[in-house]
Amino acid sequence: MIYLNNAATSYPKPESVIAAVSHHLNQIPNEPGRGGFEGQDDILTTCRMNIGMLFRIGDISRIILTSGSTSALNFVIQGLFKLNSGGHCITSSHEHNSVLRPLNHQSRNKNFRITHLPLDTILDLNQFEKSLDKQPTFVVINHVSNVTGTILPIRELAHLCARKHIPICIDASQSAGSFAIDVRDFPGNIILVFTGHKGLMGPMGTGGFYLGSEIELFEPIIQGGTGIRSDLMYQPKDLPLYYESGTMNLPGFAGLAAGVAAVCEIGAPRIGQHKNQLFCRLRESVKKSELLKLFEPYEKNYTGGVFSFAIKGVNPSDIGMILKDSFGIINRSGLHCAPLIHREIGSSPQGTVRLSCSWFTTFEEIDTAADAINKILKKIE
Repeated sequence: MIYLNNAATSYPKPESVIAAVSHHLNQIPNEPGRGGFEGQDDILTTCRMNIGMLFRIGDISRIILTSGSTSALNFVIQGLFKLNSGGHCITSSHEHNSVLRPLNHQSRNKNFRITHLPLDTILDLNQFEKSLDKQPTFVVINHVSNVTGTILPIRELAHLCARKHIPICIDASQSAGSFAIDVRDFPGNIILVFTGHKGLMGPMGTGGFYLGSEIELFEPIIQGGTGIRSDLMYQPKDLPLYYESGTMNLPGFAGLAAGVAAVCEIGAPRIGQHKNQLFCRLRESVKKSELLKLFEPYEKNYTGGVFSFAIKGVNPSDIGMILKDSFGIINRSGLHCAPLIHREIGSSPQGTVRLSCSWFTTFEEIDTAADAINKILKKIE
């Protein structure tokens, strides 16, 4: 089998990740702040330190660990926007449902408004800046589209927001681990959201967000035990525990720490370059056909490692099934949990077939995928 569904979950995982999870599960349980054991490494601190090294974060107490980017985005959106307080959020048409659905739930309040900007407005920095004249409460932007691989200029967008004192949440679910993200290049008005099981090579059920230095603490949407200050009847405001109630996924974060360490050792830009080379090879190798529609990123020579296509007259789910059953290529078809972008690029309502690569994907596997697409096209023609 050839695994080309890394935009959903990366595979395979480094051996160090598997070993870290296994090692933790074989140890006597030790919850930080609760177990009373001494001399054992604090897994959460190690994980935060590795994430801090990757994103160049100085104050690791502002790295909040969650079950993934979906929970992180809910923390941010529900925390900053209260149903009884209203507000206005500017976002893009390229967002994942992990952004769209929390925002739509907030919009049940008639005082809450959402503006979905099309891609051309976001890429035109002058137009984007004009959209900020409405003084939105917050901006939420996807760094890399999980449908087309389009890369947005998040640094420039963050600085434009900073000029008007508007917080911006950057969803780096698809970019973390493949792009050099240095928070020192950003103003302090950012919240950076990441997931562990994609480009960071970690296990499912891990992720988190970074609170920029200028982001004021917002109320957590989950409260409970933290292992410290148990006498308080309200959530202690110590970071990061203010947002980390309950029993944490220590085996998962042990694996995430190892995954991030592997990314740091290889180098995120090097990983991204490899994925881009694979994408370019695939694009150049597929047959030029009037039946084949490619949904390419804005920067056609640089992508987030995603190859989306459709074949005229054939349901993408059927193409995906043929690739899997006849050629052994694991892929994903449909809307990819991002319905609005498909309306913009003309692939709604059926969506696309998506192939997505990783550091471990080989050129031989990409050649096999291209050959499979060409054979399908030849049979249809």
